[in-house]
Amino acid sequence: MGFGLGKYLTALAVLTSSTLAADWYAKDVRQGGHDPSMIRTEDGYVLMSTNNMLLMWNSENMVNWKNYGQVLKSVPQWMDGISAKDNNGVMQKVGNLWAPDIFEINGKYGVFYTGSSVFGKNFSAIGVAKNSTMSGSGWTDVGEIVRSTDKNNYNAIDADVVKTTEGEYWMAFGSFWDGIRLIKLDPNTMLQSASDKTVYKIASRGGKGIEGPALIEHNGQYFLFTAWDTCCKQGNEIEQTTYKTAVGRADKVNGTYYDRSGKKLNDGGGTILMERYSRYVGPGGGEPFKDLNRIRFVHHYYDLTGDKYNHIHIRD
Repeated sequence: MGFGLGKYLTALAVLTSSTLAADWYAKDVRQGGHDPSMIRTEDGYVLMSTNNMLLMWNSENMVNWKNYGQVLKSVPQWMDGISAKDNNGVMQKVGNLWAPDIFEINGKYGVFYTGSSVFGKNFSAIGVAKNSTMSGSGWTDVGEIVRSTDKNNYNAIDADVVKTTEGEYWMAFGSFWDGIRLIKLDPNTMLQSASDKTVYKIASRGGKGIEGPALIEHNGQYFLFTAWDTCCKQGNEIEQTTYKTAVGRADKVNGTYYDRSGKKLNDGGGTILMERYSRYVGPGGGEPFKDLNRIRFVHHYYDLTGDKYNHIHIRD
């Protein structure tokens, strides 16, 4: 089957020798971070990353970043409800907020965030904070959108929101277990829609590593990006990182999604978009976003010949 976005990205690679491409093909930001999310505003760009309690940075050129404020100062109390015992039987609470996604909904802004109580278990939840403007202050926590426990076959982390051609808003999420899920949002509350409580499954590798979903609508179709395999081994452990980015496409936001070969993403399909090359190890955890006149993709990687730690990369 045809795969327009893949051909588009391949064409970009061919053009890297031109003067124009030197500016727009890829920006090696050197900003540290995992699981980045970006949005274009009237004042430039806003960037968020994981494991920093929802700090924000802004930039006019996507290279030089400065502190832009913090969405929430502490873990919301409602997240105490997903406390769980670790492998030693000790009860653990959510200690950090991470994997943010910034998205504009009906003229307001939402930062969708994750909290988990125990690493490696699916006691997790996704919440949202909202603001009337894209600002470094003035955010209000709305509360819980979705949660997961050991009774679920999915993990409620890594939120990503997309707007459909019909003006609906949907949120993808998920990590390992039985893959990536999708729910419909109420644009007024930014919570799950009361009219559709279905938790759709849109991608699965049957328990193998898949997480960090990111969706974008392009020319009436929907492209689903996911991160595969082992993330976040850095420093002296960098060779253990096998993270990569895969993509599939659907005619409807809730699927069915297919890769370039025609295999369903729910059956383990996925076309590899990026994987280790040169000094860039583990390119993944990313999301596409719409700039003024093009689509960009922001992700993290680990620098093999540099400090061997995480940095942000922005591509067309």
